[in-house]
Amino acid sequence: MKTYSDADPTPVIDWELGIKLAGNNRVLAIDMLKIFAKSLPDEMNAIIQATHTHNTVELLLHLHKLRGGVSYCGLPRLKKTIIAFEKDVKKNKTKNLTSCFAEFENEVVLALDRIGRITE
Repeated sequence: MKTYSDADPTPVIDWELGIKLAGNNRVLAIDMLKIFAKSLPDEMNAIIQATHTHNTVELLLHLHKLRGGVSYCGLPRLKKTIIAFEKDVKKNKTKNLTSCFAEFENEVVLALDRIGRITE
C-alpha cells in the first residue's frame, strides 16, 4: 500500500472542493463534515472488526461506503488512502491488512483533527 505522510502535498481537507460539492454553500459544507465525523465511529468499528477477522467482503463494503462519504466532503487525502486500502484488499493482500489499516487509521485521525478545527 502506498503511504501518505505529512509530506504528502494532497490536502487533508480541500475546502474549495467541499464547498463546491455542497452547491457553493459554506454552511452546508460544514454540516456535511460534521455528519461525516459523527458517522465515522460506527464505520471504523465495522472496519476494525472486518480487518481483524480478515472478512474481506465486509471490509470492502465498509471501505466503499466510507469512500463515498469522503468523496462528498472534500477529503482527498483520506480518499486516496481508502482507495489504496481497497486495492490491496482486492488484490488479496490479506497479510498486509494490519499495515494498511494502520495507515488508514492515521489518516482518519488526521482528518478528524482538521474537521474539528473547522467545525468548532
